[in-house]
Amino acid sequence: CHICVVNCAASSSPEGATRIGKGAGVVTWVVDPENHDRLLPPGGTGELLIEGPLVGRGYLQDMRKTEASFIHDPAWLLRGSSAHQGRQGRL
Repeated sequence: CHICVVNCAASSSPEGATRIGKGAGVVTWVVDPENHDRLLPPGGTGELLIEGPLVGRGYLQDMRKTEASFIHDPAWLLRGSSAHQGRQGRL
C-alpha cells in the first residue's frame, strides 16, 4: 500500500499543464487508456500505471475490483519482471 505516489496541483487547461514529477519508490508509466500495451511518449496524455514492490497485489477478497484495477504483463514490460502494475487514473 502506498499513500502518495505523486502530488501536485492540477490544472484543467493545457497552458497550466505541469510535470507531476517522479514516483516515490515506484516506476511510473503513461499508456494509451484503450491499449495498455502501447506506451505514450513523454508529455503524452493517457493512463498512469504504477509499477513496483510497493504496489499491492489486489483488493482483499474482491477479485472483480482487482481485475478492473490491475494489469498483467504488458507487451513493453521486461520479461521476467515480477512487478505489479496498478491502474491509477488518467492524466
